[in-house]
Amino acid sequence: AEAPTPDYPPEMTEEIHYERMNPARIKRDLLQRARIRPSKINNANFEALESAFDWELSHVIEKPGSLQAVDTELNRHLLGFQVVDEKGKWRFAYAELAANPDPDTESLGGNDLIVGSEAFYPGRKHLRNVVAVLFGGRGSDDKQYRGIQIDYDQASEKANKEHAPDKLHSEFIPIDSPGVAAAVARRRLNLQKQGVRMIEWSTRLKFAYLQI
Repeated sequence: AEAPTPDYPPEMTEEIHYERMNPARIKRDLLQRARIRPSKINNANFEALESAFDWELSHVIEKPGSLQAVDTELNRHLLGFQVVDEKGKWRFAYAELAANPDPDTESLGGNDLIVGSEAFYPGRKHLRNVVAVLFGGRGSDDKQYRGIQIDYDQASEKANKEHAPDKLHSEFIPIDSPGVAAAVARRRLNLQKQGVRMIEWSTRLKFAYLQI
């Protein structure tokens, strides 16, 4: 997602507190603080995001800094990113592991792509066999957090297991919310299990919603 430079807005000196808020509402507030007009936010998309993630998250921004850094850290929990859709409005695209292709989605033809713009990423060849989410603390010291971890199961489509943890230090998940931490960990593990595949290309703005 795009956001202001690290020193913007320069007049921001008060602390910003998000207390037990839905991630969609936090993201909407960050956009508005970045001076994105409400008319430029895809309301239906953010309402769907609020329904998809009924989590209560907390965070404190204590000093002026990059709103993008806060937003990016939140995206690591949701496994998604913000884009501008074909109508010029901000929306959030996230991994829907159980979703089926929409039969009404427009298809791309050869004339819709800019020649030579395609890039293919096969995804991880190995599954990290443990996902650990540390929550309820601040900073990078594991001892400041409560932790939860989930191991892989034998249902993975990948034959090789990488004996290294996928670790997330969360300053958003309250210490009394192990259920939210478990949900984040399960999504991160499932994304690896199912084998991420990504294609990038350049095309007309009308197809911007296909970026995930």
